[in-house]
This record gives sequence, C-alpha cells and structure tokens, in this order.
Amino acid sequence: MSTKALRLFPALERHLLALGERIRLARLRREFTVETVCARANISRATYYRVEAGDDAVSIGIYARVLKV
Repeated sequence: MSTKALRLFPALERHLLALGERIRLARLRREFTVETVCARANISRATYYRVEAGDDAVSIGIYARVLKV
C-alpha cells in the first residue's frame, strides 16, 4: 500500500519556512550553538534542523520548546 504525502496550502508552507528562518536568525543573534538549543529543548540535532527548515512533520510542541529556549 503506497501512501501519498499530503501537501500543505502554499501560504501555510511559506509561513512555516519563514518561522524556521526567524528561529535560525534568533539563534544566531543570541550566539547560541545548535547543540546548546538542542540540549535546552531536549531534542536531537536532526529534529532541530527540520525546525529551521520549516518542516511540517515536526510537531507544534517541538516548535514551542525551541521557541521557549
């Protein structure tokens, strides 16, 4: 059985990409390393890179933890 990935609305996709970019810029402004953010948010580096890329498969809870850091 093949599963077909669902596409997001284009506007929502743009919002997630922009959010990921703003998260990355905030990390750089604060001079945090990726390892520091991952340790404080208790997530893996791979998940954090997906957050910065605006991946829609990452849960909103992960985004909230990163934003809290």
